[in-house]
Amino acid sequence: MSKYKYGYKAVECFRNVNREMKLRSAANIIPTWARMLYEEGKYTLRKDGFGPLAVFTTKRNVRYFIPQHSIDLKQIKVFRCMFKESDDNIMWFTRNGGPEYPKMPIPTGTKFADKVKLLHEVDIYKGVKS
Repeated sequence: MSKYKYGYKAVECFRNVNREMKLRSAANIIPTWARMLYEEGKYTLRKDGFGPLAVFTTKRNVRYFIPQHSIDLKQIKVFRCMFKESDDNIMWFTRNGGPEYPKMPIPTGTKFADKVKLLHEVDIYKGVKS
């Protein structure tokens, strides 16, 4: 698949060992060490030995995902993103020389991608009636 699509990416803000603010995948369905780092305005490519990146198709899917799969809600940001859809249809990572798969189900509305570009931060609750 070669066409770029648009979606949403939830990322967790954290400080690295040099106290620099960084963004990484927010899902706790994979170990912290296996989460990808993201930077606004730049493409993030999947690593060799790792499965595809994950994005959401709608704001509603992100709103449902965040409280169920994220560690610290105060550290979560959501970005509008552009992505290249992957031919892979399962999330995985390599550990001890072989593939390992998340033990939790993949959230509703997830699309898998070979590369993702964070475009701009969005308010996923704007326009939602309480």
